[in-house]
Amino acid sequence: MRICETPQISDEWLIDRLAVPSASSFSKILTATGKPSTQANGYMDQLLAEWLAEKPVDAFEGNQWTEQGHEREQEARDQYGFITGNEVTEVGFCLTDDGKYGMSPDGLVNDNGLVEIKSPKASTLVSYHLGGKLPNGYKPQVMGQLLVSDREFCDFFVYHPDIEPFFLHVKRDEQYIIQLKKAVDDFVDKMMDKRERLKHLKVAT
Repeated sequence: MRICETPQISDEWLIDRLAVPSASSFSKILTATGKPSTQANGYMDQLLAEWLAEKPVDAFEGNQWTEQGHEREQEARDQYGFITGNEVTEVGFCLTDDGKYGMSPDGLVNDNGLVEIKSPKASTLVSYHLGGKLPNGYKPQVMGQLLVSDREFCDFFVYHPDIEPFFLHVKRDEQYIIQLKKAVDDFVDKMMDKRERLKHLKVAT
């Protein structure tokens, strides 16, 4: 794994991850049930647009809950470290050794783990407590992070200041990771073929 040292959410971080498939969007390639996602073509077109423009385009603006999540992330990370006693290291964008795809982890944990932090609205946290398992929507992201990092576990930590956090220790699902790797590799191969078809449009630098 190659680690970029630029802080997350910085301008440099945006460049590090430009036009690169990221684990946070792997659900747009493969669903939690192992089926091809219907969003794959749209996601690929977005990455190709970034590659052509050489800057982020059509960026997702988020909403009050995503903004609130960013604001509470450090508080949540500190709470996770206090509860578990684990050492958490913040890093920038992380790439596979071949640079084909990557991830932006919320923290590297000790020598062999990761932490994925969510800070949603209170009712969503309650639903996670009632479900008692990793929400399906996050399986591609969590397993994608383990694919990129080759680490052994990801602690899924959901935080709200007024409710007990939801904490789940998630180990590698090797069968799913193999399936995910093939899907993402195929996605990247198709994207590179399309780059060849579009290179005459690339903005001159």
